[in-house]
Formats: sequence, C-alpha cells, structure tokens
Amino acid sequence: MVYNLTNISTPGDMVVTANNLTNGYFGTIIATTIFVISLMYLSTGERPFGYAFATSAWITTLLTIMLRVIGIVPDWFTYLTIIMAIGGVAYVVFSKPR
Repeated sequence: MVYNLTNISTPGDMVVTANNLTNGYFGTIIATTIFVISLMYLSTGERPFGYAFATSAWITTLLTIMLRVIGIVPDWFTYLTIIMAIGGVAYVVFSKPR
C-alpha cells in the first residue's frame, strides 16, 4: 500500500501540492475564477462591457504572471491572458467616439 507522505509546512507548499495533485490545473482554475468574478463584478457598473473585460484581463494577467513565476500556471495560459489583456485595451482605445 502506498501512502502520500507529502510534507506541507507552508502555504506555498500547500499550493504546489494542490497543483501537483490536479495535474497542473489548480493555478489555471484559480486564475479563471478570478477573471470570471472580477468580470461579473465590474460589468455591473455604469461602464460598458469592454472596460470590464479589459480591467478583468489585466487583473488576471498580473495574477497569472505571479503564478507563473512560482511555477503554478503553464506558459500557454500566461500567453492567453496577455493576449486577452492586449485585446481588451485595444478594444477600449479604438472604440472611443471621435
């Protein structure tokens, strides 16, 4: 019989262990959840949806970069959030009335 003898002594160890147990999807799920919650919260205001998307994408990009430094999020997800943030800002900049 095999027992899991993982030593978890810090919160960082707990996150790394959870990421290993979920085959690397823990950080991706956390970042996606933050994006959806911030998008829902910011889209309830007076600003248009494009502003909420751009802000949520930037928040998620900053979080994803921090998680990437730790090694929790894969490269493709980091690139995806960067592309989303650039696309959101481009939409806000080019959709302004002249």
